[in-house]
Amino acid sequence: MFNKDHLYDELRRIEQDVVRGEQQLAEQEDLLVSLKTQNQDTALVEAFLDELRLRQRALQEDRSRILSMMQP
Repeated sequence: MFNKDHLYDELRRIEQDVVRGEQQLAEQEDLLVSLKTQNQDTALVEAFLDELRLRQRALQEDRSRILSMMQP
């Protein structure tokens, strides 16, 4: 079993990754809108967005798992 300090450290790291991921998602979504308004190819940006969304879901699952481990 992990000690609480380790869990808090891991939770803090995951929270930072979630924030960075949300920023990346917003930037890529802005780029996608820009490309669409310019009638540019969006396939690469859409594929990258899909990957970012999968990563965000995994991070959110990790966060939930750690939070449940911290419950008494």
